[in-house]
Amino acid sequence: MASMAAIVATLCYWPIGIAIALLLALLGLPLDAFVTFGGALNRYAGMAAWWLVFFAPALVYAALVLPWEQTRGFPSQNGK
Repeated sequence: MASMAAIVATLCYWPIGIAIALLLALLGLPLDAFVTFGGALNRYAGMAAWWLVFFAPALVYAALVLPWEQTRGFPSQNGK
């Protein structure tokens, strides 16, 4: 479940990040201040923190979407 959430978070991270960057550019706000939480973190820690922000809802999504009934072993070959 965590690996599915990590994949979903990573796939959503870049397109949403680009959209936010364009929106901030239109508003005249610096992207660096947004990524670093106003200078509280460096760029790398800020990018990791934003990934974790995307990971949290992706983990909830994975928990709700994963077919739990089908993960309980293999179905029998003879239909019993």
